[in-house]
Amino acid sequence: MIAIRNKTKAAPPEWARTIRAVRRKLRLSQAELAEKLETSAMAISRWERGKFEPSADAYLRLGKLMGDPLCWFFWGRAGLSTADVMRVLPKAGRRLRQDRILPPCRSFMLGQQKCSPQRKSPGREGR
Repeated sequence: MIAIRNKTKAAPPEWARTIRAVRRKLRLSQAELAEKLETSAMAISRWERGKFEPSADAYLRLGKLMGDPLCWFFWGRAGLSTADVMRVLPKAGRRLRQDRILPPCRSFMLGQQKCSPQRKSPGREGR
């Protein structure tokens, strides 16, 4: 008699699911995304399965590829704070001060639904 093992797989971490969702949203193969990020298709596969986490450099490239608002998720994973981004990207700093860039909710990042807009509080107009 042959015994069959029931292999249960743990769900990949959020960062891995986000990378996969981004690739699918851009309609790219793993090889095409790898080319844009200057890495291998095998690395993309390992990231999406949660086997290895991308380097900070790879997260920065993912953020640059995606643009607003998802770039903030990837840049945060790379270890950049809002202050770091504002210092090296003056245009982003101006936009942050104008309250036009808001941290995205997770479901918005994955394209499932829109976040409810946040309103400016009174007294912040003069900043």
